[in-house]
Amino acid sequence: MEEELEILAPERGQNANVALSGRIDRRVELLGKAIAHNTRRNYENQLRQLDRFAESVGLDPLDPVCVADWIVDRVDRCGAKPTTISSMLSAVRWRAEERGVPSPTLSAGVRRVVAGLRRETAGTFSIDEARAITLPELEELLGTCAAGRPIDIRDQALLLLLFGSAIRRGAASELLVSDARLTADGYLLRLRRGKTDQYGHGTDIAVARGTRQLTDPRGALEAWLALIPGATPQSPLFRQMTKGGRILEDRLGGQSIDRMLKRRAVRAGISLSSLSPHGLRAGHASTAFANGVPLDRIQRQLDHASSGTTARYVRGQQALDQTSAKGLGL
Repeated sequence: MEEELEILAPERGQNANVALSGRIDRRVELLGKAIAHNTRRNYENQLRQLDRFAESVGLDPLDPVCVADWIVDRVDRCGAKPTTISSMLSAVRWRAEERGVPSPTLSAGVRRVVAGLRRETAGTFSIDEARAITLPELEELLGTCAAGRPIDIRDQALLLLLFGSAIRRGAASELLVSDARLTADGYLLRLRRGKTDQYGHGTDIAVARGTRQLTDPRGALEAWLALIPGATPQSPLFRQMTKGGRILEDRLGGQSIDRMLKRRAVRAGISLSSLSPHGLRAGHASTAFANGVPLDRIQRQLDHASSGTTARYVRGQQALDQTSAKGLGL
């Protein structure tokens, strides 16, 4: 990348060279921030695999023939799914753009191979969607937090926050104490960045107070905040804990949230099949829709760019509501 940004300029003394070097470093730094960290990491992983394949067949990694053969190899040998194919193509486009050359993904050969693979595998793969967690299941999960230990108080607050706000687990993991503001009617969460807010404009997500103590998000969060009175505004909202119950300063990561949910599910006797924290988000959508909340309001809460994405969460309920079978008199 530094080579791409090399600037030819007349020598103007040592100070000018230092300034020039600083500008180049700064440009490289900003280019590195142009895409999200996780996206970059995924692209780099895909491209390492492409490079190894290209070396094994003796072709340039950006040769359209190499790219097409690599995709076919991943599908035939590794069972790559359509979503993986899309990720591979995006990685190749990113590398071509970085190098300032035409992307091989635009070639007719690559496009036709990809189209053929998608037609060939249509219906072969099921969509890996998290199972929506229902309100009765949420209550069972919360029932495992009844002992009132610090870890129970934290997990109850976190489960209700995920279900009540419908934010992603990554966003919950990144929350700071200053991002949560209690109000009379519930609380507000300040999301400093999101999947559809890559430039960090920020957005507020409201969570309403519950009508019962077991399922009251505000009461649960207030109880958790009472356990971390010395936390600074920039401290993580949800923290890791020792087995002895001591609250640490380190934030609770996304994988830890996943393990917490599954641990609670086992105790509650809930099936782990297709269970993930995303199921709490899906459960919010399906429960709200079943209770008559319009789809556009659910879309705003879930921060979906497309209403079609939101509709996927509630299509089962929509089908039941709209089926003509109701008019058969059966």
